[in-house]
Amino acid sequence: MRKTMRQGLAVSILALVLALTLSLPGFCQTVPAESLPELDCLIEPETTIDLASAVDGVIESLYVDKGDAVAAGQPIARLQSLVEEAQLRLAQARAERSDHIRYHQANSQFNERRKERFKKLPKNEVISALDLDDAENQAVLARLELRKAQTDKYIAEFELAYAQAQLNLRTIRSPMDGVVVQRYLQPGESTENKAIIKLARIDPLKVEAYAPASLVGKVAKGMEAELSPEVPSPGLGKATVSVVDPIVDAASGSFGIRLSLPNPEGRPLGGLKCKVRFLPTPAASGVHPEVPAVPGGR
Repeated sequence: MRKTMRQGLAVSILALVLALTLSLPGFCQTVPAESLPELDCLIEPETTIDLASAVDGVIESLYVDKGDAVAAGQPIARLQSLVEEAQLRLAQARAERSDHIRYHQANSQFNERRKERFKKLPKNEVISALDLDDAENQAVLARLELRKAQTDKYIAEFELAYAQAQLNLRTIRSPMDGVVVQRYLQPGESTENKAIIKLARIDPLKVEAYAPASLVGKVAKGMEAELSPEVPSPGLGKATVSVVDPIVDAASGSFGIRLSLPNPEGRPLGGLKCKVRFLPTPAASGVHPEVPAVPGGR
């Protein structure tokens, strides 16, 4: 019983000392830079993709080569498209045709006037009910023919859009800003189940580092860091922590850290080893570690 009371008293004193210490002005306002050691890191492109064609075909033209910078939406290659171009011209001719609509409009208007004339004739005129019924029937049929012609034109416009989309697929465009890392195919080769080029986005760059488990809780998203690549690069900006792995690898006793490095000048830093040094970060004002509860306290 006395041992339990002594333990409770010790914990209470420790909690009181901790609370008083944290309340002192200026305490724990920054994380000392020297408390975070330099880490080995690797600079890589932010994204790397193998760009392929959405449709199979034979390359007619290839507009870029290894090392070229490309912009999002820029044409990279074009496939042979004689068939698709012919289908587009045919669809355009159908969509632009309007003479059949004018014909059916005139025919419908004529039959409407004919029907109205029959209705206005005196009943004692030599006209049978069959003639009037035929006039009304012809007017209805003319309206239906006009509606069918209008629907056909509407469908032709959809077919034109489809043919245009099919032709657009024959031009392969870059989905992002980046540089050409590798060119796999040449004009005259088939794209079936093959990538055409490898693209890499180098602004921003991705920096991967691994920290020992002892640094858990000392590195957080938003922290800034300076990089020292193995090849000197004066004027290199600061990197910002974007990802902190929440799980420590049991085998190596380390966890992953990813930083984002702006690279507006497109420096060829991808693939370089580096050192990363974290900069002091102001602690959140008024935020202190949680004080442990006192056993038996209220």
